[in-house]
Amino acid sequence: MWLQLGFLASAIGPAFFENRPFAISTAVLGTIFCIVSVVCGLLAVRRRQPSAWLFLVATGALVLGVAAFALRVLGVIPTTFFTSNGMQIGSMVEMLTLSLSMANRIHALRREKSLAQDQALHAKQLAMDVLQQSEKALEQRILERTAELAQSNARLLESESALKAMALHDALTGLSNRVRLQDQLKLSIARSKREGVLLAVLMIDLDGFKPINDRYGHAAGDQLLREIGRRLSSVVRETDTVARLGGDEFVVLLESAQSEHFVSAIVEKLTQSVREPVSIDGGKVSVGASVGVALCPAESDDIDRLLQLADQAMYRSKVSRKAAGSSD
Repeated sequence: MWLQLGFLASAIGPAFFENRPFAISTAVLGTIFCIVSVVCGLLAVRRRQPSAWLFLVATGALVLGVAAFALRVLGVIPTTFFTSNGMQIGSMVEMLTLSLSMANRIHALRREKSLAQDQALHAKQLAMDVLQQSEKALEQRILERTAELAQSNARLLESESALKAMALHDALTGLSNRVRLQDQLKLSIARSKREGVLLAVLMIDLDGFKPINDRYGHAAGDQLLREIGRRLSSVVRETDTVARLGGDEFVVLLESAQSEHFVSAIVEKLTQSVREPVSIDGGKVSVGASVGVALCPAESDDIDRLLQLADQAMYRSKVSRKAAGSSD
């Protein structure tokens, strides 16, 4: 600040006073300014600041020019072209050097900008790579999760199918249960009425099952029921239905029966198959079968009525068989 005021006073003073004192003050102030500039340049070079050495050269040139001018004014050195124009020559060298310094600084800034752009591009590429890896990991996780859900869905479907099968089949024999029998009987009656074919409902009750169950136990009784169910299924066609109502009662639906004679022949085969001995606990046991038949649509086309008629016919058969056995 003081140097600025001094230079201002030296510049204004000659307009009002004698020129020589102000010329001397200008030379002294310029020398001080140059010394300060050189010191600052040396500090900048020591701190390794960019282009500091160019600033030092520029300042040094100005110092030499100002020093030559000052010494000439003070009469220390003779007047020559260099001493007379030392300040101008030093300023020109300073300007050239500072221009080089500015160009060098601009070049450095461009390098820094280019480096920053390269770093930004590299960071962007790294970010894209990380994003792609994250997307791939997410896609892989989605695929794995989808596969897990598909497996879970398959297991649910299997469980649902198993539950449906359990709900529609007898747990002991694997035959149709009462629920599935009702559904199948409804469809069979509708087909019989629509196509005009004969449907036979056979109600079967085992004779002599209770004594075997009491003697050999429930496990043996269950084994006997499973074997009887298998035999009944082996006699009829695949299109026919064999169901277990509970206990030792079975129902057979003969689809599209050809005639009553055909039904009677099937009843005889079923009876003979049931009578065959069954191996239980190293021994053989035998049971009989009482069979009642109801025909659709000849006797009825109602589900409950057909089952009732077949049950009544089975009961009459059982009574007649007992009567025949007691008369013998």
